[in-house]
Amino acid sequence: MSENKEADILERENPAFFGDAGDILKIRPAVAGESDGGLETAAALPVNGSNDLEMASKIPGDGKRRLETAGDAPGRGFERLMAAAAASDKKPEGLKMPGAASGEDAPGQGADLAASRPARVIKLTLAYDGGGFLGWQRQARMPTLQQTLEEALARLCGHEVAVHASGRTDAGVHARGQVASFRTSSSRTLAELVRGSNAILPFSMAVLSAEEAEPDFNARFSCKGKTYVYDFLASKVRDPLQAGRVWFVGPNLDWEAVSAALPHLIGEMDFSAFRSVGTESKSAVRTITEAALDRPEADLRRLTLTGTGFLRHMVRSIAGTLWLVGRRKLAPDDLKAIIASKNRSMAGPVAPPQGLRLERVYYGEGPCFSLPKAAFDSAASPADKISEPSKGP
Repeated sequence: MSENKEADILERENPAFFGDAGDILKIRPAVAGESDGGLETAAALPVNGSNDLEMASKIPGDGKRRLETAGDAPGRGFERLMAAAAASDKKPEGLKMPGAASGEDAPGQGADLAASRPARVIKLTLAYDGGGFLGWQRQARMPTLQQTLEEALARLCGHEVAVHASGRTDAGVHARGQVASFRTSSSRTLAELVRGSNAILPFSMAVLSAEEAEPDFNARFSCKGKTYVYDFLASKVRDPLQAGRVWFVGPNLDWEAVSAALPHLIGEMDFSAFRSVGTESKSAVRTITEAALDRPEADLRRLTLTGTGFLRHMVRSIAGTLWLVGRRKLAPDDLKAIIASKNRSMAGPVAPPQGLRLERVYYGEGPCFSLPKAAFDSAASPADKISEPSKGP
């Protein structure tokens, strides 16, 4: 029996020795044979050293000396307890050792029993800073969000995990409400999945919640809509404390013109003009139900777009086009002709990724489902000409 499995069984059968499962999580490698031979423990989580000391008197030989300092060395109490028991060739009184009598944890049966458990579908809500990752999708020898999450869940669940997200955010794009799903045969509770994942994940990524989902739930294919926000910093001087979170555009944009352009985005239409090369979707028809510009702070302007789906770089291309409107290089009504042209070269540049954030994903009722039919007449003729830009800085 491997030391990792033995430790796991000991913890479960002796809760008084090892404290509550929420206080210390024993993390197992995802693939057999990957263990370094020692017990992997979340270093920052304390072990109940006082309980270890209470058992000192029950361990023959020099066990007491081995445990005298357990309370002063967080994370070492378990190792000292096992070392003392091994040195005496006896187990502490009251300590259940793993073996055939332990039922489902009998030697050689753990993996088979785990595989025989019915698979559960877990829905996770995630937040992350995308600045340190090369996007969501797993890539060879590159740090990605999908790989980071899958490896953390594999260590926690004890088997390989395949995670599906509602959408694949690009490198540098953030999320406050990304949703992902995966299947697992692990018996970990939802609370343990949240706590355990966050103990393993880097500080730039967090699991906000975990839910049991229906067997056919898939974070991508069950998705009904999303809300994205894009933040512009309109101050005279850039703010280093907001670096990596906003697009610094300066103070001279015409935000009233930007607001006047937004109604042209509402409705069901072909958004090919804002579609970058590489989009897998065959159709560029999407429905935007909300397009709003807010001012949450004095120098911050926030573009909010809600819709049933978005094409590759679509939100960033819209943000780049609205930037041209704000600079008076385009007129607000030009968006109608740009959309009708279905020509990417007619629209503005792709805005930088750091200003974009996936705010929320919808799987039921929400603003994505309140759009009246024919909310916006997108039947502009492709021959409509874009007006001459007005003069300005």
